[in-house]
Amino acid sequence: MGKFEYKFKLMKELSVYFIILLFISSCRPDLQSSDFQKGIVNGIVLDKTTNTGIPNAIVYLLGNEGGGTWGGGGTASFEIDQTVSDANGNFTFQFDYDDSYGYYCSAVAEQYFNYYEEVPVDNNAIDINNVGLLLNPIGYLSIHIINDTPYDENDEITLSFTYNGSYPEFAGVDVDTILCCFQTLGNENNRIVWYVEKNGIDTSFYEYVNTQSFDTTYFEILY
Repeated sequence: MGKFEYKFKLMKELSVYFIILLFISSCRPDLQSSDFQKGIVNGIVLDKTTNTGIPNAIVYLLGNEGGGTWGGGGTASFEIDQTVSDANGNFTFQFDYDDSYGYYCSAVAEQYFNYYEEVPVDNNAIDINNVGLLLNPIGYLSIHIINDTPYDENDEITLSFTYNGSYPEFAGVDVDTILCCFQTLGNENNRIVWYVEKNGIDTSFYEYVNTQSFDTTYFEILY
């Protein structure tokens, strides 16, 4: 093989090698710009207990210069944009990306506890959701309290959670009352604690009550 033919063959092989290398590089996600870096946020708002999408949630896109949320000990975040989730809980933002900021999303919805939790956007996601927001549904609890085994007028019961700003407390032998309605975590087992004093003896009780979302669950305390 002549010197010219050898050089031509070598250049041809190198060209093929570089073409293959470029093709492989273009297929590697870690070498592509993420959706986030392109200024795109695709996300979904989900019911934490059922994993189903929440429609009509108000979703906020937040920025933070300190790279940490206010609740996490960082600086206060600022609102960049807001939108409303669709029928399946999906939402999208398009914004001017600046790598000097941290980016977060938060959501609120009717019939859900609004903790305003700030969830960081995934920096590396490509062609998939880069943030997911989970909200706790609200359930309601109605408690019927009955002194069904009275001892004397000094009988007393106290509940361990607040109702209208104070801890419910009832005394006497004729207690028969209904407290409605407490907000609780929906689709969750909620621990109900109460304290009873009879004949000078203090006793504590508790029970787990599964409260249905968006509905009222009735619970009876007999003491």
